[in-house]
Amino acid sequence: MFQRFLSIAKAYNTRIAVTNEQFQVTYGELLQMVEALRPLFAEKKRDGQNILILLALPGGPHFTAVQLAAFAEHAVVVPIPNKSTTYEMHSYLGLIQPDIVVVESPEAARQILNPLAKHMTILSLKETSEKNEAHRVLNWEDIMNGGPGTRNPINPGNSKFPADTVLIQFTSGSTGRPKGILISNANLLACLNNNHAFLSSFAGEDVFCPVPQFHAFGGAVVLEHLLHGSPVHLSNHFLPGNDLARMQQYGCTAILAASSYFKLLLELNMLMPELLPALVSVTIGTAPADQGLVRDIQKKFPDLRIYLRYGLTETVGTVTRLTIEPGENFSFSGLVGSPVSGVELGQELTPPDQGEALEIRVRSGVVAAGQLLEKNLWKSLTDADGFFSTGDMGHLDAEGRLHLRGRISSFLKHKGFRINPFEIETLLRNTPGIREAVVLGIEDSFSGQQIIACIETAADANAPDLKQLRNICAANLSAYKLPQRIVIMDAIPRTPAGKADRFHLRSLLR
Repeated sequence: MFQRFLSIAKAYNTRIAVTNEQFQVTYGELLQMVEALRPLFAEKKRDGQNILILLALPGGPHFTAVQLAAFAEHAVVVPIPNKSTTYEMHSYLGLIQPDIVVVESPEAARQILNPLAKHMTILSLKETSEKNEAHRVLNWEDIMNGGPGTRNPINPGNSKFPADTVLIQFTSGSTGRPKGILISNANLLACLNNNHAFLSSFAGEDVFCPVPQFHAFGGAVVLEHLLHGSPVHLSNHFLPGNDLARMQQYGCTAILAASSYFKLLLELNMLMPELLPALVSVTIGTAPADQGLVRDIQKKFPDLRIYLRYGLTETVGTVTRLTIEPGENFSFSGLVGSPVSGVELGQELTPPDQGEALEIRVRSGVVAAGQLLEKNLWKSLTDADGFFSTGDMGHLDAEGRLHLRGRISSFLKHKGFRINPFEIETLLRNTPGIREAVVLGIEDSFSGQQIIACIETAADANAPDLKQLRNICAANLSAYKLPQRIVIMDAIPRTPAGKADRFHLRSLLR
């Protein structure tokens, strides 16, 4: 990975590489930052294992420099939200033991630092004068200038991982405990190679991504486009007005984001050719797009090309991609396109009109090396034939395109019926005036699970009321699938990545 970056950085030395709300660096400047960090990350632990770096910075140049320097020295990077709580830190520390922690400042990251072992090496982006007797604090500028601490030995932990591991990506687990996905250098290279032809079409073009860089989608977007010569502009604060100004400033030709972000831009009348004349395409990831969203984008921005991207934390980057050309009708909610080069799907999937949806299996070099079970203990993600079972349900049509039908773990049991909440959510999301819909099952002694639909309506006069929502459900769903409760909310709680926070919702509804 580092050699890819090195060749690109030398070829485009003065081109902007990465920006966020506060900082901007060229490829040449980013390379200088990387080279200054390498001696710190080059330290080996006593058993010869490479060090583990807990990365808790906002997305942008500094985050990217740490990641690339770690790749150069074969260290292992673990990105987490820069505002992680002490409670969340205990979950992470149940699986890993970091050797270096990178934060904005010790003052701003107290909840991250409190549960750490004593005498940890802390790299602080902002200069700090606060005395910290518990940890060894290094200032970023000192490291950039080759000052004290650059080559001092770290206090080594005892984390061990499979050979070639360079990244641990945390993702939500079904039990609430995060899953630590082990990603290798080979996985990252496979991602770049599988998507090379597609990414090359963006070479030199400015792209905008408001998905957090610690998130699997946001992190992949940065590496994919940065290593194909495209300046990447990141947003950490979810302020659409500021984002619009930056997209205009840099003449961004592409936006890559979650569906919720595009819904917000549409509601604020910001996704329009008059405001974004350079924009050529949008890529929707992190969750399937519904027909209503695609229809609304096409209505506001008729000449825009729309890409739908399906992937998982366990499958680095893109598994399938669908291209919707300007004026093309999108009539299949859940359709996410064909496998990209280098990706194979299990062929047991049936067409959408034949039989039940089955679990989607993936075989590819992008399937992660493994998953942490506890410290120093991991499991492979693939079966004897090299396939990874995703936990997602789907169909494969005659053209080889994948249709998503929800997750196995999300199926509800109501009065003996097995119900797919994705079907109900799709119906509601495609209703004009609805921004988001989440369907949950809440335990009930009589029926097994109550079906509860949580609705976030758009801020306009066309939003349906409770009676209209019940009528829509009754007209389109079998009686056993009807929600027992429909809850209209001002805003559905979301994770830092913009996805609906189902755990939080469930606690609110109990």
